[in-house]
Amino acid sequence: MNIEKTLKVSRLLCVYKSLLTEKQQEVVRAYVDYNGSLGEIAEQFGVSRQGTFDLLKRSIKKLEEYEKKLKICQKLDKIYDSVIKTTKTSLTKNEQEAIIETIKQLEE
Repeated sequence: MNIEKTLKVSRLLCVYKSLLTEKQQEVVRAYVDYNGSLGEIAEQFGVSRQGTFDLLKRSIKKLEEYEKKLKICQKLDKIYDSVIKTTKTSLTKNEQEAIIETIKQLEE
């Protein structure tokens, strides 16, 4: 998976993880956040490499479907862009950074 796809899936997982099963969450997190190989993850969970691949593929598809329907990440991006655009003209650099940090915390 390329870096852009990895970042996208990681973000989707942050937003929609509670909609996945615990095992789905763990497998996606192991693959995306910890850069685990399919073989390593399969060994960790005691399943086949193919089973890991299938679970990972289905889980990522679910995350993408949730975003397609709910558009939470898209809405967060719009809010983030709007806040940045507004604050760049009227706030100090420190105030801007504080707002950016607050938005990042809200995303978690």
